[in-house]
Amino acid sequence: MRKKIIISLLLVLLLFTMSGCFGGGGSTPEKPMAPTNLTTTATSYQEIVLSWVDNSNNKTGFKIYCSFWETWGYDLAGVMSENTTSAIHSGLDPLETRYYYIEAYNNTGTSSSSNIAKGTTEPGVELLNYQLGEKRDDSCITGQARNVTDIMLDSITITAWFYDAVGILLDTTSDYASDIPSQTTYNFEIRAFNIPLSPRGGKSKEKSLTPDQFLESNPDRPNMAPLWPGAFLGKRK
Repeated sequence: MRKKIIISLLLVLLLFTMSGCFGGGGSTPEKPMAPTNLTTTATSYQEIVLSWVDNSNNKTGFKIYCSFWETWGYDLAGVMSENTTSAIHSGLDPLETRYYYIEAYNNTGTSSSSNIAKGTTEPGVELLNYQLGEKRDDSCITGQARNVTDIMLDSITITAWFYDAVGILLDTTSDYASDIPSQTTYNFEIRAFNIPLSPRGGKSKEKSLTPDQFLESNPDRPNMAPLWPGAFLGKRK
C-alpha cells in the first residue's frame, strides 16, 4: 500500500514539472512594430495635428515625444490608446516649431522610433492690404496687417526681399511691431533705402519681381506668404 502512494505522488510531481518546462503558462509576447509615416499639419496658430501609420496588432498604445530641437531634448508629451493614429498638440504660440517622433509599446517593451516630423503653427497674422511705392529715393511697401489671434502678440515681423529685374537681391528689410492686442489691425511700412522703384541717373535697378516670380526663383521658400516680392511673418517672442 505504501508503494502505491509513493508512485502516485511521483507522477503528480512529474506532471507539474513538465507543465512548467513546456510552456503551459503561455509564451511571452513580442514588442510591437514601429509606427511609420509620421506627419504634422498646422490647423491653427495654436495647434499641430500629428498623424501616423500603425503597423502592429499587439500594442497597448503609443508614446509621443516632442522637442524644440531636431536632434536632442525630446520629452514624453503624451500617451495615446491603441486604436488611435492621430493626436493634437495644442496650447502653442504662433509660428512655434516643434519636432516629434512616436513609439508603440506593450507589456514586453517599446518599439523602435518612427521618423522625426517637424511642425510649425500658423502665424496668427493676416496681411490685409499692401502697396509698393516710393519715398524720396527709397522703394517703400506700406500696408495693414491684423492680429487674428485671441492673445496679444509680443512681436510681429514682416520682411520683404527686393530684387532687380533679373533676380539679383538688392536689399532685405523688415518692419517690427510689438504688443499688438488680440483682433487688432495695425499699419506697417517697409523701406529699401537708396533703391528707387524706377531706374534713375543711369542706374540699372528696376522694379522688383512680382510675388509669383519671386517664388519661382526661390523654390526652397514655398511656404512664405508673398508680399512684394516676398514676406514672412515673425513669431511670438
